[in-house]
Amino acid sequence: MQKLTDAGSSPSLKQQEPEKRSLGDRADRRSPTHSDRHDSRSPFQKDRDRVLYCDYFSRLSGVTQVVSSAEGSVFHNRLTHSLKVAQVARRLAERLVAKYDISTDLLNPDVVETAALAHDLGHPPFGHAAEMELCKLAEKEFGLPDGFEGNAQTFRILTRLATSRSAGVVGLDLTRASLAAVTKYPWRRDLNEDSKDKARRKFGAYEDDLHALDFAIGDRKEQSLEAQIMDVADAITYSVHDLEDFYRAGLIPLERLMKNRSYLRAFFKRWERDKPNSESRKYMNTDSNFQAVENLLDLVFKEIAEPGTQKEAELLEGFRSQAITQFLAGIEYDAASASISLAEEHDHQTNFLQRLVWDYVILSPRLSTQQTGQVRVVRHLARHFHEALTGGELAKVPTRFRATADELYQGKNQQTLSRLAIDIVASLSEAEALAIHRKIMGQASGSVLDLVR
Repeated sequence: MQKLTDAGSSPSLKQQEPEKRSLGDRADRRSPTHSDRHDSRSPFQKDRDRVLYCDYFSRLSGVTQVVSSAEGSVFHNRLTHSLKVAQVARRLAERLVAKYDISTDLLNPDVVETAALAHDLGHPPFGHAAEMELCKLAEKEFGLPDGFEGNAQTFRILTRLATSRSAGVVGLDLTRASLAAVTKYPWRRDLNEDSKDKARRKFGAYEDDLHALDFAIGDRKEQSLEAQIMDVADAITYSVHDLEDFYRAGLIPLERLMKNRSYLRAFFKRWERDKPNSESRKYMNTDSNFQAVENLLDLVFKEIAEPGTQKEAELLEGFRSQAITQFLAGIEYDAASASISLAEEHDHQTNFLQRLVWDYVILSPRLSTQQTGQVRVVRHLARHFHEALTGGELAKVPTRFRATADELYQGKNQQTLSRLAIDIVASLSEAEALAIHRKIMGQASGSVLDLVR
């Protein structure tokens, strides 16, 4: 891990590879690049490969999608989710390029795939509950006005924290186009604590990473076309796969919802109480509009299948394939604004599928109880590393952060040390977080031979 410094301006066009000259500044990197005559990959193919081989990407196999990654193969983790988002995003990009004859200078499938692979790198262990806890600690205890946000952390990993093979190169040194494509929220945080603006909760980069954000997007305040594709692929993928996971686990009573109208009405009532202004709830709560999603879900029940059997797997595969294909087919491209849109009915249908997961899983006491303990682990770890860093007890810092910790401690910069404490916790897999927590709480002594990377 290297400390982020201003990489300076991009090399002139004369210094760039012929391939980069034809692609223009979309292929620029923040560090000077050197041609390798044995490497035939395009700049954007290199971006994809850098993300794929990044340690932070491998870590996602041990990070929650909705429930703990330790639950086993029944549920998607952040790695399997990201791989499937990348597949959906790439196919969508290829379809749009072919259907609308879009130049790859504007829409490149490799850039889209890179963004989709990278989009969840910043998720901390234990998911969104931990994300909120880290944000609260960063703001209220550690004096970091921009708190913690998973998308900003992703951008920080790509531009600062991840390790490159080249000495002196900051982060993965992705191209401008790939950095723009992974920027789901292309703005800085609204630092007004009383603000109700979306930019208070969701933003693209922390204050000390804004120069990298400026390199990626300049003055743009809207998503790039490639970022839009990554974003909609993410929404489609998790709406389908999360529903599939929790139905298989017996947590979402799809059959009862489809066959018992009073049970379905009770679900809509709960949705109304929680989100009275939801347009998707209003749209879906009519027989004519509900019919389309009902037809999709009926694919799961067209034959009798016992839970866990091959037949059930076949039925779920039919639902998954049909749903994703149908949602993607309804996406249209507007050349004037260089933007895409999901068909209105499909937007409401994906929101309905997501709401099922929210109602039956995320709001359930079972998950809430589990998350209470997970949040406590994150809180203890953040305070532990913060105290170690600010107190100069650097032997307590994981090995991969030690050199940076030593450099920052010598500089006595409280804010950068506080941010590093958050970086450390956010970089852990759930297994690492639990193992370290057990040791510092005296619940397990472990071994002196255990490597705390």
